[in-house]
Amino acid sequence: MSKSKEIISNTFIQVFGRATLALMSVVTLKLLTHYLNVEGYGNYGSIYEYLALFSIFADYGLFTIGVREMSEKDDKEHIQKVYSNLLTLRLILVLISMGFAILIAYLIPQYRNTPIPMGVVLASIFVMLTLMQGGVSTILQYNLKMFWVTIANILGKILTLGVIATTIYFIYPQNPEKGFNILIIAGAIGAFLTFLITFFSALKYAKVRLGFDFQYWKHLMKRAAPYGIAIALSTIYFKFNITMLRVMKGETDAGLYLVPMRILEVLNVVPLYFMNSILPTMTKMIKKGQNEFDRVMQYCFDFLSMFGIPMLIGGYLLAYPLISIVSSPKFLTNLKTGFLGSDIAFQYLLIAMIFAYFTGWLTFTLVALEKQIKLLWINLASVIFNIVLNLIVIPAYGFRGATLASILTEALVMILAFVMILKIKPFKISFRNFWKIVFAGILMGAIVYFGENIFAKFGNIGIMALIVFAGGVYGVMLYLLKVLRKETFRLPASENTGIEIRTENV
Repeated sequence: MSKSKEIISNTFIQVFGRATLALMSVVTLKLLTHYLNVEGYGNYGSIYEYLALFSIFADYGLFTIGVREMSEKDDKEHIQKVYSNLLTLRLILVLISMGFAILIAYLIPQYRNTPIPMGVVLASIFVMLTLMQGGVSTILQYNLKMFWVTIANILGKILTLGVIATTIYFIYPQNPEKGFNILIIAGAIGAFLTFLITFFSALKYAKVRLGFDFQYWKHLMKRAAPYGIAIALSTIYFKFNITMLRVMKGETDAGLYLVPMRILEVLNVVPLYFMNSILPTMTKMIKKGQNEFDRVMQYCFDFLSMFGIPMLIGGYLLAYPLISIVSSPKFLTNLKTGFLGSDIAFQYLLIAMIFAYFTGWLTFTLVALEKQIKLLWINLASVIFNIVLNLIVIPAYGFRGATLASILTEALVMILAFVMILKIKPFKISFRNFWKIVFAGILMGAIVYFGENIFAKFGNIGIMALIVFAGGVYGVMLYLLKVLRKETFRLPASENTGIEIRTENV
């Protein structure tokens, strides 16, 4: 299989898996938002968002840097060394970060007399297992063999969903307060199954064992530090909104913001999975010359535009019915009462999402260029900007202010990263395919806009049918406009460069 097919296949396997997980997440979200009130779901979501702030320190960028380290030397002994020591560092960082998370949760005044501190203790098990599973899967990502990781994630999610449904319908059907902690434990049960499947899948490609090369630890930590801190800062400005909302405005605003965030977390994996898949190739191509660098940048820009534009247009137009599908009426806007719901937050956050797509591409490029320290300063500036802006807008506008802060912060990161790359290694991008994609997206949007009332008569199934139909029209338009062609996403081997990317109109 050619390198391009491996990259696209690996990306689509993960995106397919994520789509499957998304469907189960919709069911889970639907169950939780019906079982818990807005305040209860706000507490439930706040637990995981709080832990996410600490898990970033355990991640430390080791997954991405580990894949990059492995790709530098095609030698089994070298790969095993990287893998084993990476796992040890991940384990140490996981234990330290979760320990601090639990301690601090009990010290925050606003969390007292709430289910959050105990929920943090229980949910930390889920986070630890998930982070270690991510470390184990590094060898599978390097080999572009993420199929079993996808299967593991799906089976783990099925088990989690089963425990949640059992709790809601059979154990504590009328008592959400008593069932709350079991809902948290459900995540840990599913994560344990996911970890086991990933562990045994990785054994085919390397020995899953700990490494204790202290000198190499220093090397990995030093190399990962700029990117790890940059990722930490990036996650802070992406996740900290929830914590600030919970503290400054209470559970209701946090709950309304969390529902669309759950959808965005699914949509945002496209650039993450794609860039993780292409990172080893991008690293090699940068060394081949300017022409190859231009081609890989065009390749990434076209691919992410092709996914991001229709999600922005379609999601914005269908915000109300989509939020209705994944939650309950108490989360929706009611114009008669003046209540603004999660659908409004979703529309705003979609704008932040399209910026995040291109931000992901540009930040991974900085990693491939070994300019992680630049990324660190970019994200530090963005975190300061985000926190200050949230302190101003959240008290006045609640969750709407938090969404505005997200939009402006993502735009700032994108602009700063773009300017930084141009200074380090200028590149050329053709917008010919981009404008074709926008045209196809607008046509798709027109179908959604005029077809919504007709398809909505058939309920949720009708809305899903409209999405499929409009998406099909979008795909056909891309083909007719010659955006979707074999040449568009071909990376065949080449005697001259080792790797070649062909993108139309580069």
